[in-house]
Amino acid sequence: MTQQRKKCGKGGFTLVELVVTLVILSILFAIAVPSLLGYIHLSQFRKNESYAKTMYLSAESELTYLRTGGEWEPFCSKVKKEGVLNQSFDESDEDQKKLVGRIYGIRLDAGEYAEGELSGDGALVGALLSQDTYDKSVLNAAICIEIDVESGQVYSVFYGTNCKGLYYGSNEDSKPADMSGSWLDIDYSKRDRDTRQKERLGYYSVQDAVNAVSLDATKLKITSINLVNGETLSLNWSSNVKDQDLDKVYYEVKLYSSEDKAQLLSINIPGRNLKTGSQSVAVTTEDNATKDYTFPVEYDRSNKRATLVLDGMMNAKLYDRLDKLSADNKAAFRQSSDTSITRFGGKLEKPLNVYAAVQVFPDPNAENAGGEEYQKSDAIESNKANTLFGDGTRSDNRRCEIETFRHLSNIRYMDTAAEFAVTARSLDWTSDSVKVYGTAARGALSVSAGKDIGFPSIPALRSNQTLDGTGGLLNRIVSVITGGNTISNLKLDEDSVASGSEYLGLFQQNEGSIINLKLANPSVKVTSDSLKGVGAVCGFSSGSLKDSEVTGAAVDVNLAGSTNAQGIGGVVGVIEVGDSKSVIKLSASGTVTGTLPTGDTARGIGGIAGSLTTNGAAVKTLTNSAAVTGNRSVGGIAGYFSGKDQATGKDMADCQNEGLILSSTAADDHSLAGHYIGGIVGYAHYASLSECRSRAGYADGYTYKQEDRDKLRGRYVGGIVGYGEQSVLYDCETEANGYVLGSEYVGGIIGALNQSDTQTALLSENGTRTTVNASYVIGNSYVGGIIGENKGGSTIKNCVNTGVAAGYNAYIGGICGANENKAAIINCASYVSDTNNAIYRRVTDWGAVGSYAGGLTGYNSGTITFSDKDNAVSNRSVAGIVVGRHYVGGLVGYNDTDGTIDINYTLIGGRVAATGDCVGGLAGLNASTKLLEKKLTIKPSSVQGRYYVGGAIGANVVNPGENVTVSGLKVDNSLGTVTAEAFCGGLIGYQRTYTEKDREDGTLYALLPGIAANNSNVPGTVTASTNTHTITITADGNSAGRLSAVSNNMTIQAALSAAVSRRPE
Repeated sequence: MTQQRKKCGKGGFTLVELVVTLVILSILFAIAVPSLLGYIHLSQFRKNESYAKTMYLSAESELTYLRTGGEWEPFCSKVKKEGVLNQSFDESDEDQKKLVGRIYGIRLDAGEYAEGELSGDGALVGALLSQDTYDKSVLNAAICIEIDVESGQVYSVFYGTNCKGLYYGSNEDSKPADMSGSWLDIDYSKRDRDTRQKERLGYYSVQDAVNAVSLDATKLKITSINLVNGETLSLNWSSNVKDQDLDKVYYEVKLYSSEDKAQLLSINIPGRNLKTGSQSVAVTTEDNATKDYTFPVEYDRSNKRATLVLDGMMNAKLYDRLDKLSADNKAAFRQSSDTSITRFGGKLEKPLNVYAAVQVFPDPNAENAGGEEYQKSDAIESNKANTLFGDGTRSDNRRCEIETFRHLSNIRYMDTAAEFAVTARSLDWTSDSVKVYGTAARGALSVSAGKDIGFPSIPALRSNQTLDGTGGLLNRIVSVITGGNTISNLKLDEDSVASGSEYLGLFQQNEGSIINLKLANPSVKVTSDSLKGVGAVCGFSSGSLKDSEVTGAAVDVNLAGSTNAQGIGGVVGVIEVGDSKSVIKLSASGTVTGTLPTGDTARGIGGIAGSLTTNGAAVKTLTNSAAVTGNRSVGGIAGYFSGKDQATGKDMADCQNEGLILSSTAADDHSLAGHYIGGIVGYAHYASLSECRSRAGYADGYTYKQEDRDKLRGRYVGGIVGYGEQSVLYDCETEANGYVLGSEYVGGIIGALNQSDTQTALLSENGTRTTVNASYVIGNSYVGGIIGENKGGSTIKNCVNTGVAAGYNAYIGGICGANENKAAIINCASYVSDTNNAIYRRVTDWGAVGSYAGGLTGYNSGTITFSDKDNAVSNRSVAGIVVGRHYVGGLVGYNDTDGTIDINYTLIGGRVAATGDCVGGLAGLNASTKLLEKKLTIKPSSVQGRYYVGGAIGANVVNPGENVTVSGLKVDNSLGTVTAEAFCGGLIGYQRTYTEKDREDGTLYALLPGIAANNSNVPGTVTASTNTHTITITADGNSAGRLSAVSNNMTIQAALSAAVSRRPE
């Protein structure tokens, strides 16, 4: 039995036993598995609920940061744009009705985070959650964050791991394009716990956070706060106080120093004062004194947002009134009418980095108190900002950033060393953000937009201060690509300065250094009886000005009534600088129009500066493209320029003008009206200019026409300098396609000079350079390619004219209109190319055919010489075209008795054309026996006139003191012609001698015979000469015998016109 039992113990289950066992296991499994799955399902739901709560708190923390940092509003705008409005609230339910239009959902679909860079509302979800989420894998789920855009709070968070994504069934815009798969509807009616548990959808809402079923909060709350450093320094905040309850609360605003947390201000604002306008509230200052101060306040009821202006720019009248008040009156006035934060004194008198805190309290003194409805809020702190300048301003104030016009205006409050840097890419005075405060009726504060009022001119940039328009080295590097920072549409007018002020500009006075400043399209328009100087950048400068430009300026200034007026400029009104300062790389474009008194005290009107005086300072690389018009001393660079009284000092160098420079009035013999107009300088006083160039009118593409003759105004007009008093020019030039327009004494380089007997006016640095005019020079009288009139012992040397000099009245020359006694023209040449007679037609179309016209000078009683040893002017000739009426010559129109011509070059080519008398290839009329002794070859292409026309000399009327032999004159052009109606000669048209007795103080022309009154084709009567000396003309000495026997080989044509004889004017 024992053995049998052992055998039986080794056996397996019987079939019955096995079946029973399987049945039991099946029963147990059927019972356990659903329970196990339910447990897993519930565990996952609870986990998602926990995640939803965590994400709610994380998102709310991030929103609080955004609200206190002033970033809530732009984020809210993105939520409204990218999110989806929950439209499922039942408006018949009082609690749900409050949520209508307020709750927006921003969503992240399952797997979207893992795919890479987020966009749209998914990016907003990531922004709220990624900062505090360490395990980023939890973001690979379907997430929806609902935000209350009115309060700025998180309303709820959904978190699901068992679906593709979430949507609002009530809002078609929220539904995905492809609804296949598991998408959950999260409308308000479908977020009960049972429904969510089935889908394992986690949820946490504001009701869970406050354990309430209503959003009505009994605890007061500051929902957002932002300290805005813009055109005003404004504190913005929002709260949950209802509009109807504002009179039940008050706000406490405190301002703290960011450096030491010291309290600077405490401002108590009753809720009833939260309305747009000027509000007087109690302020406790740093010294614990409490007084009422007036603030500009704004209140936006729709957003429950309050704005308190802590610092605002004021108009010039308000600044002026503050300056003129006594200390006691000023204190009271600053409480009621000042909008500057400096009025509170203490640390706030200087730039300071600050932050604010706002707290709202129930007002126990409110009528119908009900104050117990609310509990005080927590104090919410704002971001940091600088009180006077940009937020990048250094704590030591050595570098103050300029990002707004308010910052720029606040420079007036700085009296210590400082560097101001314009860091804003663009400042536009016409922008809607610009605000200027003033006083209205009954003392209330008023506010104006920039476009409606002039910028309040800053009194001074002090000697220890610098303004950098590009914001520093790094910005200067960036500006190479971007074009730099720009202050646009600045407006300066009568409202920009107080009555009685002396200067007007962005700065009234500059004593420091202004660099890299760029003003675009400034408007400067003012009429004043007190101002001395006006310019877009500053009215007066004794400091340095470098690398700055004014583009598109519209300057229109009338200071005719100001007895102290000195200068009007596109950039600066008056500059006076010593040797420690510099004026370098300034430019201007646009228009400058000015009117000054015409007495002796006023100085000038200029594209860069009205008046510029240097005592050794570097003045160079100034460029003007502005059209400049004024009634006296007008210049492209400076209307008036005074140097250091050193001829070799080079007071001004490398300056350029392309603006059209004009006189606004005709010259007056009894004042300085219409005097001194120059492409570079109107009036130069004891000054030297080096390598300056002008192409006036080129910037605007100007072309002179006959109808523009009314523009020919002004006396002493020059392409470079209008009038030079003891001044010199080194290597200065005018360029092609420019215009020099004036009435009298008009020169391509200089209008006229008043020099010492030994001084040379136009010089070359190394003796090989030349002074060149290539512009059109057009005037009435005394018009020259280089100078209008050369007199006073001055010398014009190494000059070349390649431009057109044209005049309507008298004295027109390629070099000068008149070369007076004791003046000299040395080594100068003039050659004008006239292809296809284009210039001839242009000049005659203008009607610019005046008398006394010559290739070098219209009139000469001085000296004209050209050394064969001087190589500065390589092309030793006079060629081109000379057009005029009477006294017209290829070299000289009228060579007077003292006129000396000693030249070693050839008069070649060109056309000498006159409508009147005394016309010659060399001289129209010669009265100098010195000329007859010279050796000259003349090769004009044609010489044309009425009477007294010769290949060399039209009328040779001399008073010799001895017998004279003419042996060196030769006219050599076999293809040329000499054409006249009468008294026509191949060498000399008419020859006679005279004595002073014969002349009887009359003109030399009166000694010429004319044609008989009866038009009988015979000479008229002529007074016989009482001079006993003879003039003998021979070819014996011509060119050492190499010439032919005669001294003329040009064709001679003579035909008497039926017209009545006319005498020269």
